[in-house]
Amino acid sequence: MERPWLKSYPDGIPAQLPEAPYRSVRDLFEQAFDAWPDRPAYTNMGTTLRYGDLDELSMQFACYLQHVRQQYPVALCGAFRAGLVVVNVN
Repeated sequence: MERPWLKSYPDGIPAQLPEAPYRSVRDLFEQAFDAWPDRPAYTNMGTTLRYGDLDELSMQFACYLQHVRQQYPVALCGAFRAGLVVVNVN
């Protein structure tokens, strides 16, 4: 296949991207959970959540979602009660 657009690439720009180091965003986070459990992952409004905390809390939430019926309405109403804006994406 001819790729004429490559002629307009500046010097040093590769024609192909290297293979991604992670297969998914989930893989990225799980590696961070293992590598840096005591490091800060997020800080907001004076509260810091470590990667270890995020690992534990997100696992609890995942287990909840797997065992509750009608997960979406529960998560939707919970988000509304927390004052959040919900944007639905398929």
